[in-house]
Amino acid sequence: MRVEPLTDIDQIRAFLSADRGRHAYMLGDLCDPYWANAEFFGAFLNDELRAIVLKYAAFDPPPVITAGDSDGVCAILDQFARIERLSALVYHAQPEHLALVQHWYATPNPLAMWRMTVTPDQFQKPVPSVSARRLTPADAASAGAMYNGGDNPGEVPFDFHLPDFEDGIFYGVEENGQIMAVAGTHIISKVEKIGAVGYVFTHRAARGKGYATLCTGAVTEALFGLGIDLVALNVRQDNPPAIRAYENSAINAIRRSMKGLENASAEQRLAVQKCTQIQINRVVDLIGNPTQHKQRQQQHQDCDQVGDGITRLVAAA
Repeated sequence: MRVEPLTDIDQIRAFLSADRGRHAYMLGDLCDPYWANAEFFGAFLNDELRAIVLKYAAFDPPPVITAGDSDGVCAILDQFARIERLSALVYHAQPEHLALVQHWYATPNPLAMWRMTVTPDQFQKPVPSVSARRLTPADAASAGAMYNGGDNPGEVPFDFHLPDFEDGIFYGVEENGQIMAVAGTHIISKVEKIGAVGYVFTHRAARGKGYATLCTGAVTEALFGLGIDLVALNVRQDNPPAIRAYENSAINAIRRSMKGLENASAEQRLAVQKCTQIQINRVVDLIGNPTQHKQRQQQHQDCDQVGDGITRLVAAA
């Protein structure tokens, strides 16, 4: 298959709009300010676009999202690994694409996720038990203390980036002047009429009070007020309380996906490219399967050796 960068927004939109719920985040990145950091790659078979992979360059390592035909996704990931030398990524892949990611990248402990969506006609506004208020940049320090506080060890998502609250829509619930729950937006696209909810977190001491439902509902309602007609979010499948919180607002699970894992804990690692000898040696130490990696080393003789500095690993076990 032929792989090339995609710059025609109409072409990308036409391909992804076949399933707006599944591809909501990719569609949302077709407008500013996200478009400036969105690098779309397409795989073509006889001039027919068969797959798209998005690399979002605003973060390091970059999030990578897959869509389309498995052979096409494989061709694009092959280019990422061997030609662009993308040594680490945070992947958001459909289950059928996980094996393709694993061909080039070490993916210990992938997270199983639900993609959940809601439309204005489905939305059920939560009945408030307390009030949630719109957050501003002045709330950044208090919210940061909640996300990063010692009472919540290891619970903040590994790819978390603290928002500054200047862009997007954020709501929070306070107790005694301290923010105890937050929800906000990753994406607001009035052009595509898509919003993505994220940053949902409740302090351990305030859980079970419906705060996550309240904050998520407030953000979702505000998005619909802007003319958005589809709101999406991702949630871990092993987090029933969060799923219930979203379902209380009629946000429904529609698709399964897999997410690459990096965490501060010693057992969890960034996805790491493994096409070179030095990378293979280090990944063997992490995964403990030298036979498999020797076979892959033989398959990928065309990879050049690179130094330690090009491989990103989180703290060694």
